[in-house]
Amino acid sequence: GVLNEDDWAVLKGMNKLYELDLSEIDCEELSSDFLNEDVLLYNFKFSNTTTRIPDGLFYENKTLSLIDIPENCEYIGENAFCNTNVR
Repeated sequence: GVLNEDDWAVLKGMNKLYELDLSEIDCEELSSDFLNEDVLLYNFKFSNTTTRIPDGLFYENKTLSLIDIPENCEYIGENAFCNTNVR
């Protein structure tokens, strides 16, 4: 499905998420500020339709360790995962 503005606002208001799985939503590219900049997030699964990951998406998110990027992703922006625990 598709998330509306209210859905995105709720996500942005959450600051303690262990895992966020967006794999079943329709979203080619996330806004670089779709989450609170201080969010505690360990595991993130991109939408299966994601083709672009914006610059600095998770920049300095020290808790982020696991990500699942779909095979059809064509672009990963600069510093998208810089200073995270993603390896």
